[in-house]
Amino acid sequence: MLVLWINSLDENHLITHVYELAESPFAKSLYANAQVQPGWSLWMLPFTAQNENADCHYQLNLGGMAGKIQISAPAILNFGKKYRTYELPVISPSLEYEGHEENAAWREQALQRIEEFRKGELTVSVRNALGEPIMGAEVKVTMLQHHFGFGTAVTVSPWLQPSVDGDIYLNKLMDLDGQGHSFNVAVLENALKWPVWEDDTRHGDREQAVQIIKWLHDQHYRVRGHNLIWPNWISMPPDMKQNAADVSYLENRIHDHFNDLLGYRGIRGQLADWDVLNEPVSSRDLEKAFGTDSMYAQWFKWAHEADDGARLYITENEMLAQAGMDSLALDRLLRIIRQIDQAGAPLHGIGVQGHMKYGLTPPARLLQIFDSIAALGKEVSITEYDAVNINDDLAADYMRDILIAAFSHPSVRDFIMWGFWDGAHWQNDAPLFNRDWSLKPSGQVFFDYVFNRWWSQENGASNRQGVFSPRVYYGEYQVSATVGDHSAQKSFSFNRQQKSISLVLDTDMTAPNPPQNLVLLQNHPNPFGGMTKIRYGLPIRDKVNIELYNVLGQFIIPLIDAEQAAGWHEIVFDAADLPPGVYLYRSTSAGITCTRKMLLIK
Repeated sequence: MLVLWINSLDENHLITHVYELAESPFAKSLYANAQVQPGWSLWMLPFTAQNENADCHYQLNLGGMAGKIQISAPAILNFGKKYRTYELPVISPSLEYEGHEENAAWREQALQRIEEFRKGELTVSVRNALGEPIMGAEVKVTMLQHHFGFGTAVTVSPWLQPSVDGDIYLNKLMDLDGQGHSFNVAVLENALKWPVWEDDTRHGDREQAVQIIKWLHDQHYRVRGHNLIWPNWISMPPDMKQNAADVSYLENRIHDHFNDLLGYRGIRGQLADWDVLNEPVSSRDLEKAFGTDSMYAQWFKWAHEADDGARLYITENEMLAQAGMDSLALDRLLRIIRQIDQAGAPLHGIGVQGHMKYGLTPPARLLQIFDSIAALGKEVSITEYDAVNINDDLAADYMRDILIAAFSHPSVRDFIMWGFWDGAHWQNDAPLFNRDWSLKPSGQVFFDYVFNRWWSQENGASNRQGVFSPRVYYGEYQVSATVGDHSAQKSFSFNRQQKSISLVLDTDMTAPNPPQNLVLLQNHPNPFGGMTKIRYGLPIRDKVNIELYNVLGQFIIPLIDAEQAAGWHEIVFDAADLPPGVYLYRSTSAGITCTRKMLLIK
């Protein structure tokens, strides 16, 4: 555990606590960003040492911003194996993040944008065999998958080394929450990295990687490639550093690697996205070897030539982490993007990785960073999210807020975590599941938002024009319509370009037969914010009465009191003058009474 007293002589200052190996590869056991504020405060940060027998050192990084801090009595306490890190106390004045409060204005605005940008009106048209509209058809709209990417990095070991945990892992990729929902985007964590691709002894061989990609496609995943080049010596084959002084060698070697990987059978055309350039802001070995960073544009041209169907990305971590305060990293990334654009190279998106630690980036700052990238005409994906060594409650709240921030921004395409289970995570601290497969609080938040709050399931009846028009989230759907014994169904991709679907039933009916008894259908939409429709069916011509009550059973207003013909009818109810809450609507006809609930929200 790191213990120290610290004080900032400025209003705020970003620091990074680092405990790492004293020599290459400088593996880090602690890498925690934090904001220091004026006033002496005690800090206690627990961590697990990567290698307790190796020489390590602690350092305090002050970043690239001017400022002064004071520290006192720093110490590293070694508890051996007596405690787990989560059993030790955590004290840091910066555990909270701006915008965390329950009624934060940014969150309310973001949720409104989600309603605007991530949903649309789906038009389901129901026709008979003669092309005539059918009124009163029972329509079901069932969401199968989001259009927005919610994904994860995957490790290859469950496929290559079968085990009980491996079987659970694969089952989770098919049914994450036990309700049939799962991710829709995946990226192989290591199998396509350059040194691994050329060494069959690490993370499987090439054909095994191809088979895993095929398996993911069979489960309806969009698959990303990670990564073509990570420009630091330790992340490339050893001959690159050995020939660092030979620019021609480096250039030819990179070109050949791109063609080898992107052109490989089973790889070319099978990956929707490629992280072409990984972490150019913090990894600058090749930039120093070439004496320039202008070669980045050429790499994107080579990638496009080798696989012209893939969307090409730069990925970087520095600006999204570190409390979002590293403006120098963001400025450098934006300069690289502009330089690639000016060279006419294809660059479609920016992956902001999102390896979060203490010193969590405020959601409003995340949105500003998204804006900066979107202003250059690029889509954004969060490609490597995790929140390491954060207490469970705070990690859950931050999962909620980063999901809302990402889903609310029109230019953000994906939210991808860097592994979902502690047993297959680079820091043993994944967002969703503990090592024993118990669900973490942040995992419950993910399920609640992605598969519940932002999930659409709508049932209703077609109107006189044969149309049912629910407002639903963009995604993949199963849509069906039924009248009596006749039904039809289709799969449909609902997005901003495709908003309507037509179902044809093999019948000449234009409306279902009258029901045998009084039928009162659920109002639609429900919940509703002002206007809603109520459909009902009468078996014979009769007087029908529908009234509205509150949950205490107190009468509010009549909705209809009239004699009507046998068949199906619809009324429109305007609740603009009523307060929000749960209401009951009750129908009576021919001595039969039916009651349903509706929820008014404002």
